[in-house]
Amino acid sequence: MEPGSPWMWVASVLGILAASSFLFWNQHQKRYLPKGNWSLPIVGETFKLRREGIQKFIRSHTARYGDLFSTTIMGRTIVCVSNPEAIKFVLSTAHSSFPEGFGMQHSRLTSQGVFRGPGHPHFRRIILQDTTGESLQKMLPFISSTAKKVVDEWENKESVHVCSEMNKYTFTVMMRVLWRDVEPDSAEMVNIRETMGMITKGILSIPVNLPGFSFYKALKAREYLVEKLMTTMKNRRKDGVIVGDALGAHMAIDQFKVSDYEICCVMMAFMFAGYITTATLLPWVMKYVNENPEVLQHVQAEQEEVRQKIVEDGSLRWFKSRSSMPFTSQVIDEVLRLESIVAVVPRRAETNVEYNGLIFPKDVYVWCSAYSLHWNPKNFPNPSVFDPSRFKETPKPMTYMPFGNGPHMCPGSELARVEALFLLHHLVTKFSWESLSSKQRSATDQLRQPAGGYPIRVKRLIP
Repeated sequence: MEPGSPWMWVASVLGILAASSFLFWNQHQKRYLPKGNWSLPIVGETFKLRREGIQKFIRSHTARYGDLFSTTIMGRTIVCVSNPEAIKFVLSTAHSSFPEGFGMQHSRLTSQGVFRGPGHPHFRRIILQDTTGESLQKMLPFISSTAKKVVDEWENKESVHVCSEMNKYTFTVMMRVLWRDVEPDSAEMVNIRETMGMITKGILSIPVNLPGFSFYKALKAREYLVEKLMTTMKNRRKDGVIVGDALGAHMAIDQFKVSDYEICCVMMAFMFAGYITTATLLPWVMKYVNENPEVLQHVQAEQEEVRQKIVEDGSLRWFKSRSSMPFTSQVIDEVLRLESIVAVVPRRAETNVEYNGLIFPKDVYVWCSAYSLHWNPKNFPNPSVFDPSRFKETPKPMTYMPFGNGPHMCPGSELARVEALFLLHHLVTKFSWESLSSKQRSATDQLRQPAGGYPIRVKRLIP
């Protein structure tokens, strides 16, 4: 295109019109939104968020602008809500006014919007059935034996990178729920786990679909897993095999028409959610328990009683997480409060929604800040102090939501707690451990940066 050519003028005019339209739309939205820092056009505060981390980002903005503030992240207008009443309003209407609000990367790499249709209640019910009640009770021996195997393998290692080990543990348990065709210790399981790891990196990356970028690699990884799931479903039907896992339950849906590809999308979403949050939680649990000697002693005493009960009874039919391990359950609740594994619950306004004189414009993303609730001294006095006794009593409604709330609340929350309980059980009854964090980087720093892995060394307890 030569300088001064008609096409160059057309392109320039179109560019100006596009920029003007965006700025007009941007300013139009600002009229209805709470105060905030809009920073650079489109990019907004993306780099600030990545640099500070979501918890520090929310803390600093809430201190400056109050419990409702607006910002721009990667081209999206976002309103962050820390007020309990406002959070309740947003999450309680999630099925209509505020559908899920995960980013484009998450949608393209996992569900691709299938949860917004009529199938959502059915998909959710299937996972709830497989991760609670009688189904979870039947899973207990597998979870316990898997946790035991993981912990036992640590004894003869010079160092253990806990974050990596927890990915393996939680992924194995999750696959038992979702997709049982893959053997736990097989090379295929390792391959699928590594492939899912690439997808996870893509979800957290900048969405550039070009060779060499994480998002591009994640899309290729997704294609591979979809093909494997399709093949599994084809073979099950061909051989007349019925498997009692979530994949089989989705294949048997008859209330409405669901395609094999939609089943793959549902499975991808649950595969991601089913291990990543629990794998993030467990290193924090180990860190807080080990750094608080009185808590560790109390946990050890409780778990020794559980160990004797298991030996005497010979089964786990009697086990109930909160009543069988009450103090250890309180420890996990307190870690979930302090670290807010799900720091924000994202939603998107499907239409203009009014709340207390504030309008959430259509297509604005809303972050319901669980972190702000958990660190509010009105809800939890001295919020920076690790104190499991807070959870002797049930917290007030809408002050504690570690797994979200409303119609999209994580259906695997009870499974996650059980995984944490059994890992701690097999760890504290056999071993002590020490952090190998460098002097330059604390254990907390290494946990917040996954590459650090929270390295530890374990030592068998004296009988």
